[in-house]
Amino acid sequence: MQKIANFLEWLWKIPILFLMAVLLILGIILFVGDEWAKALAVDAFRTEYRVFLGPTFIVVTVISIARILSSLSNIITAKKYERNRNQHLHALTPEEKGYLVPYIRNKKSTVHIGLEDGIMAGLVHKEITYLASNTSIGLGGFAYNLQPWAREYLEKHRNLLDGHIGRPRTPEEKLRREVRNR
Repeated sequence: MQKIANFLEWLWKIPILFLMAVLLILGIILFVGDEWAKALAVDAFRTEYRVFLGPTFIVVTVISIARILSSLSNIITAKKYERNRNQHLHALTPEEKGYLVPYIRNKKSTVHIGLEDGIMAGLVHKEITYLASNTSIGLGGFAYNLQPWAREYLEKHRNLLDGHIGRPRTPEEKLRREVRNR
């Protein structure tokens, strides 16, 4: 059973264009008329190896169709994923927009924020930002970067950040603010 699985895995890795070429050649050998078979000098080969050519044609056809369907499925899935990501950017809250402003309008690569920050955690969960380093700079916070796809989209659609409120604050800034408010 393992040999069959290994063989099928090997077949799956064959480039689709090569499979299509093999399929075309097998189709010609198997289905071309007798006159053409003689002209192409495949008539004797076809007669002698037909028992192998037919099953091979079926296997290659099935694998080719499966590969094409798999590729189409991957393309559709990728498009849905991209559409969902972009929808997240269109549905940002004003606070989330405020957290993204430094990346786009101030052209920052990194913003430092505490791990406990819920707004940034939401942006990470939506895969808009990511934790760039697991090392904190004390009260300076942890480094968060903007995903490249989000930066590219927001650069083109800067209006999505209109109506922002607030901004990201380091733990030190939050602590100073609390002390002042006491």
